[in-house]
Amino acid sequence: MEIRLQEFTVAYASGDFESAEQLVVEALAESPDDARWLNQLGLLYFAQGQYSDALAAFDRAICADPHFLEPLLNGAIVLSDLGYYDEATQRFDAARLLDASTPSQAGSMGTPGAPQPPMGALPASLGVAVGRAAAEKYLELSNALLELNLLIRAQEAAEEACRHYDHARGRLQLARTYLAQMQPDRALLEIENARRHDPRYVDLHVFSALLHLVRNERTQALDALTRAEMLADTSALGQVLRQAFAGPTGAMH
Repeated sequence: MEIRLQEFTVAYASGDFESAEQLVVEALAESPDDARWLNQLGLLYFAQGQYSDALAAFDRAICADPHFLEPLLNGAIVLSDLGYYDEATQRFDAARLLDASTPSQAGSMGTPGAPQPPMGALPASLGVAVGRAAAEKYLELSNALLELNLLIRAQEAAEEACRHYDHARGRLQLARTYLAQMQPDRALLEIENARRHDPRYVDLHVFSALLHLVRNERTQALDALTRAEMLADTSALGQVLRQAFAGPTGAMH
């Protein structure tokens, strides 16, 4: 079963949906109520734009194992994409409650239905992998909620991502939610937290420049933008900010 899951992951990641689907069909023929494979089926539908089928598969996975966190989060993302924002928020809340009640601090992203040992009993690599997988789901959901202007929900999802796996990208997302709520001071604090994780993450310096501009701190903004440029920044935001600082000669000043 694990080998087949690995084969699915390779096929899915490479865009070979035909092979991925064949693996799902074979697995579900053997175990029709396997929550992992029902979740994989939902991912496969979602990747091909079949949102209704994806949601149905995620719902089947939840019915098969109500303690499996991933299909709850995946379903919330699908519902937000379909425009069912209240339903998406309800699933997000349900996922947070389930996650909080899960013994493992990494959440229930591992094998569904299996007893969860304490984090200290998990191999370090497995604990990190599970935490990162959960964090990615919460970051996806935070982005979707931020686009919908559900700012507190987006903040909560970003906080959950950082709780599972504290890294620069999660802190940057949390900073974005604070800026959207017109809290640049808190956003800047999260950028500093993120820089401790990865000082060479160029997006942090670009966003730091934006925050300093919001705070009317032109010198600090220029310093941050210069650091981003030294790290070969090519982002659209960075280009806009550099143009704002450019003088008649085109050089930043």
